[in-house]
Amino acid sequence: MVLAIFVATQVMSACSVIGENRAEAATRQLEFRGGELYSRNCLGCHGDRDALINASGAPPHNEHGHTWHHPDPQLTDWILHGKPGGRMPPYGDRLTNDDVPAILAFVKTWWTPEQRRTQADVSRNYDEFMRDEQPE
Repeated sequence: MVLAIFVATQVMSACSVIGENRAEAATRQLEFRGGELYSRNCLGCHGDRDALINASGAPPHNEHGHTWHHPDPQLTDWILHGKPGGRMPPYGDRLTNDDVPAILAFVKTWWTPEQRRTQADVSRNYDEFMRDEQPE
């Protein structure tokens, strides 16, 4: 009986690790794809991981910039439709709704752990606010 419990525990533990590894692999694939998309569409204006300022005047998306202050839906809207009052052009004709989360996943690898946590909170709070604002 003890052996059966031990074996069952080991199998469950292995399944958990496999599940985590699959999730991590999926995240890495998303980040890699986002890096390719960023290089083709964003790098020219926003710069790379080490950018402090950019000749274009576009803010860097690394830990020195302020991208992490904004919720994901707002960033998505700006990427696809352009930023109102700004020089950010719309990329909805070049990027799909599936491309944007990949780009954001890539950019987030440039942020500090605290910035990632803060931005996740900002996005969660934004989502909750928007749900609460929906008419019933």
